[in-house]
This record gives sequence, C-alpha cells and structure tokens, in this order.
Amino acid sequence: MSRMIVWTLVLSLAGPSLADEKKVDAEARAKAVAPFLDVQTIAVGHVDLTRVDMDAIATKLSEYAKGSESALADAKKELGDWLGTWTKAGVHDLYVVVSLADIPGQPPFLVIPLKGESDAKVIGEAMSRSKHLEHFKFEKIGSAVVGGGEKTMARLKTLKPDNRLELTKAFAAAGDSAVQAIFIPSNENRKVVEEIMPKLPQELGGGPITVVTRGLLWGAVGVDLTPKASLRVTVQSQDAGSAEKLRDLTAKFLLLQGEEGPRNQKARDVLPGFDKLVELLTPKVQEDRLVVTLEEKDVAATLKPVVAKVQGTAGVRNSMNNLKQIALAMHNYHDTYRHFPTVANFDKADKPLLSWRVHLLPFLDQVELYKQFHLDEPWDSEHNKKLIAKMPAVYHSSKNKELIQTGKTTYLAPVGENFIFTGTNKTISMRDIVDGTSNTIFIVDVDDDHAVIWTKPEDFKPDPQQPQKALRNHPGHGFLLGLADGSVRFLPAKVDAKTLHALFTRNGGEVINWP
Repeated sequence: MSRMIVWTLVLSLAGPSLADEKKVDAEARAKAVAPFLDVQTIAVGHVDLTRVDMDAIATKLSEYAKGSESALADAKKELGDWLGTWTKAGVHDLYVVVSLADIPGQPPFLVIPLKGESDAKVIGEAMSRSKHLEHFKFEKIGSAVVGGGEKTMARLKTLKPDNRLELTKAFAAAGDSAVQAIFIPSNENRKVVEEIMPKLPQELGGGPITVVTRGLLWGAVGVDLTPKASLRVTVQSQDAGSAEKLRDLTAKFLLLQGEEGPRNQKARDVLPGFDKLVELLTPKVQEDRLVVTLEEKDVAATLKPVVAKVQGTAGVRNSMNNLKQIALAMHNYHDTYRHFPTVANFDKADKPLLSWRVHLLPFLDQVELYKQFHLDEPWDSEHNKKLIAKMPAVYHSSKNKELIQTGKTTYLAPVGENFIFTGTNKTISMRDIVDGTSNTIFIVDVDDDHAVIWTKPEDFKPDPQQPQKALRNHPGHGFLLGLADGSVRFLPAKVDAKTLHALFTRNGGEVINWP
C-alpha cells in the first residue's frame, strides 16, 4: 500500500498537468471527504487521476535519475496500468485518509467520490485488481466508494463525522494541483503531545513543545505543474508570533542535520549542496503562516546531485550484497570439498577451461545453469560461449549496461603464487591461510576497464609496486574487498602499496594494521 501511495504522489508531482485551466474548488474537495473524518483523522491526501500524464512524468524523472531508466520504465508501466484501469472504471478523484484509529495494524483508507453515472461495483472491482489493494474491502458508503481493511470498514460504517473546518482552508492553500497533502492534527492530538512531551529535545533548545503544537495548526502541500513545476508548503500558525518561533525552530532543526552527532552522519558530507537545500527549505513568515516555495530550477539544481549520490550509494550497497553472497558461496564450496575453488578447472595439458565463477554456480542457487556447461571444454567453445549471456545477477557488478549485455563482470580474484588463488590447479584450504582469514583478500571489485567475461579464467594479477591499480575506487568509500573470513569491507584508496599487497598474500607473515 505504501509503495502505491508513494509512487502516486511522486510521479504526479513530477509531471505537467493535463487540465491546468481547471480552478481549484477547495470547498468541494473538503466536502467530498468530510463524511469520513473524525477527531482522530490526522492527514488527507488527494490525487486527481485525470491530470497524470505518464509520458511527461517519465521524461521528467529521467532527467533526475540518469541510469535508472529501466526502473522508471517498470514503474511507469505499473502505475500506468493502475491508472488506465481505474479511470476507465470511472475513478477521477482519489482520497487517502490517515486516522490514528487505524494505527497500528490498518493501512490508510481510500475514498472515491461517485460522479454522474459512476458504478460503485465496477469501481470497487477495478481497485481490487491491484495487487497492492487485494486485501482491501471496497464498499459504497454514502456517495462514495470506500476501501480499507476489514476493521477500518466496520468503523467507518458507524463513524460520527467531526466538522473539520480547517480542511477547506488547507485545500485552498494547497491550490490547484494534481496532488494535495493535508496535515490536520486536532486539538486533542495537540493536548496529548503536550502532555507526553512538554519540552523540546535539548538539541533544539529544550523550550516548550507549544512552539510546535501552537505553531502548526494545519499544514498543506500543493504543486503547480505547468509551465514549470513548483511546490508550495503552507503551515497555519496560531498567530504571527507563533509562526516566527516555529520558523526559527525549523531553521535550527535543518542546520542541526549538518552537524556531526552520535546519531547523525554529517549531512554536509552526504548531501551535495546541503546549505543551499537548508536555505530553500527554511520557511518564510507571511503574517500568521509559514510558506516554503520551491521553483523547478532550484529543485533541479539541488536534487540532481543528491539523486546521483543516492544512486551511487545504492550501487555500492548492491555490490556489497553481491560480494557477501559470493563469499558465502566460497565458504559453502570449502565445506563441501575441504578447499576453496581454484582459479579454473584445467585440462590434461594444464590449460584453464572455465572460471571459478562457473564452478561456484551450484552454491549460488544456479545448479541448472551449471549443468548446462560442458566442463571439459574451454569457456569459448561453441557450446559454452552460448552461456555467456546467462550471467547471473550476482555477478552484475557495474551499472554499465554494455558490460552486462556482453557478459562481463568486475568481481575478480587476486591471483599470485602466495595468494588464495595461485593461478594453478593447486588447492588452498583454510589451514593454508596462516596470515588469518580476516587479513586476506580473496575477491576484489575492479574498474570497468578491467572487466572480464564471467566464464573466462581471467582475473586480477596485482603489480606489487602498484597493487591498487585497476581496483574500483568508490567515491567516499574506497576499494571494496571480500575477505577470506566471509566479510566485505572498504579499504581507503590512499592505502600504501605495502599494506595492500600484504592483504593479498595468505602466508606472508606481515602484521596488518587496517587503516
């Protein structure tokens, strides 16, 4: 459910409107959902499905997420299928309602106002076909189709609505957009917060919590989608003085994220343009309201490097997971055969045939693929070379699509006489790693220029004088290594050659001081 809501909001915010001439009717929006709100309602979201242009959305998002075209295409198709089915059934407006009465255990519920000749049964069936809503129960209540968990639906049938007058004002502040998100805590909510936490955290000055509870009566988010996208956040305060206090607290909170503390990584190191982002997000006081307005040009300049950073982090995390799987497979191989695999299997003339990456397949849940290889033939035989295209995802070590399409990987084994992989048919077991498994490398991640076809018995032969040459330097992290104890860790790119070479050897007797 959460995935559906997130994609609906994010994608709608990103694309241009198909009906920008349409003016907002805040009272009508509030009236449509009012029968389903009570004192425990804390948030309402609204999406006008007729104003979502999937092609424009995909184009816009691709500008921010270079290299994620495949994921975006999948998301576009999935959301496009939902939208097509729902709008064809007569769904135009979709409301998402969050109530404390449903927390924990129940997801937010959906409200779909019926218009004209809309058929409640057809709409309910169309909504239920989504795999993310298959556990929802859809029924006609009043002049709307409502969907939610079983307990939520039972509660709504006997609900006594509360007149939330602030909702109309909040929708008006959100403006005319395809998506609005409204936060409407009740007076009861504020009292509970003030009783439970009367003081702010010391990091924020330790003042009274009323800076928040009186400073935020309601909040509204709206987006203008054409001609250029812009986002507007409005917070209604009790009075001008309360607005100023909340603005100061918000600025302090944002700046605090850039400071290094026991729980926080330094945001300035993680997020490019952090100070600019703080400037953009710090609200302006307009009488008794706080307002944040983000224009597309500002958002683009700030978000693109952030997205690039996040994508880089995701790539690193993926590589770490892959290396951990390979390391575990290595150990399972050792448990079975009492030694690690050799760099390849060899024919009678000691010619290497197929890489260790092939022989590890049964321990990577790839038994069927392994059975397809002719083990007595070289990697480039007529038969075996047809299997290059079937490289398992665990060996996908780069975002470079060309490498993946050609069956190349950058996960290589260091090869040398005193390494775990000797380059010969000599087998090495745990007892041969006298330097200690936590101080001996058996897998590395090299750069794209040194990628090899995954089935080919070709690996990494480090130069003792420059052993770091060809290793991939993950910015901000260093070299990614798989160790013989099964762990995966980073080594700073500035590591000296002597230390790195010592980590490659299994029996050099060196004392290793990890940087």
